[in-house]
Amino acid sequence: METIRIIQARVAQIKMVAVDMKSEDEQISYLYQSMNIFSLSYNFLNNILFSFAYFKNTVQNTCNILICVNQLFMLLIRLLAKNRL
Repeated sequence: METIRIIQARVAQIKMVAVDMKSEDEQISYLYQSMNIFSLSYNFLNNILFSFAYFKNTVQNTCNILICVNQLFMLLIRLLAKNRL
């Protein structure tokens, strides 16, 4: 989200500067100089993969906890049924 906001702010800044310039050649040269705003940062892929790994790990831990709780509940039911309570 932060990267998108930065890009949107930079595009708005480019548009404002381009409007202030008088000649079309000045606008084109400024826009070509500013094209690097659309390149992704070096850690972009790392951030995505880390977020995915964190999400996967969280889901896996949640499933393991649910399985453990379910097994404990079933053990309690078996013990109560065995003792006929």
